[in-house]
Amino acid sequence: MLLTLPIMIGIIPLGIIFGAQAVQAGFEPLAAIFMPAINFAGGSEFAVIPLWSITPPILLIILTTFLINSRHLVMGAALAPYLEGQPFYRVALIYFFMCDETWALTLQEMAHLEEKGKNKPLLNPGFYFGIGVTLWASWVLSCSLGVLLGSVSGDLSIYGFNMAMPATFIALSAAMWPLKRHKKDYAKLLPILASAAVSALVSLKLGSAYSVGLGVLAGIVTAFIQASKK
Repeated sequence: MLLTLPIMIGIIPLGIIFGAQAVQAGFEPLAAIFMPAINFAGGSEFAVIPLWSITPPILLIILTTFLINSRHLVMGAALAPYLEGQPFYRVALIYFFMCDETWALTLQEMAHLEEKGKNKPLLNPGFYFGIGVTLWASWVLSCSLGVLLGSVSGDLSIYGFNMAMPATFIALSAAMWPLKRHKKDYAKLLPILASAAVSALVSLKLGSAYSVGLGVLAGIVTAFIQASKK
C-alpha cells in the first residue's frame, strides 16, 4: 500500500543492518531470518544481538524480549475495541502483524473515521492486512538481504542507517500527537510526557531493555490517575 512507503524507507535499512549484525554476532543465517519472521518486533531483535554468545543467556534473552515487547500488551488493548465481530483466527493474525507502525497507522485511520461521524468504527481487515503484510514482508526480506551481505559488508551502522528507527517513531508520534485533535487539552500530554521521561531516565540508568516496559507502565499509571480524578 502507498501508505506504507514512507515507513518502508525506514524499515528496509534497519532490516539490512539487523541481518548483517546477526550473522556477524554468530547467528546461523536461517535463524537470523526466522527470528524476524516470527517475532515481528525489531526493537527486541536488536536487543538480543549483543546478548548472543557461544552459550547464550536464555533466561536473560527471554526477559529482555518480554520487557521490550511489553508495550504490545497496551497496544493490543487499545486496538481491541475495533475488533468486535472478528473471528478468532483473524484476531490472532491481526495481533501477529501488529507492530508499532501498523498499530499507529490503524489508530490514525480509526480516529479519522470517528471525526467523520462514525460513532464506533470497526477495523477494516483489508486496510489492516494491506499495511501489516507489506511491512512484515519488507522487514523479513530486508533482514534476509542483510544476512547475505553480513559476511562481506562490515559494520553498516557507520553509514547512519540506525537513525531510521528514531526518525520513524518521531514521525509516527507527530502524526498521533493528541493536540492535533484536542486543541489546548494539555492534560492529554501528561501520560506521554511521563512515559517519555521515565523511559529516558531508566534507559540511562538501567539500559534500554527496561526502559520500554517501565515507560509504558508510567504512562498507564498517569492515565489511570487522570481518569480517577474525573
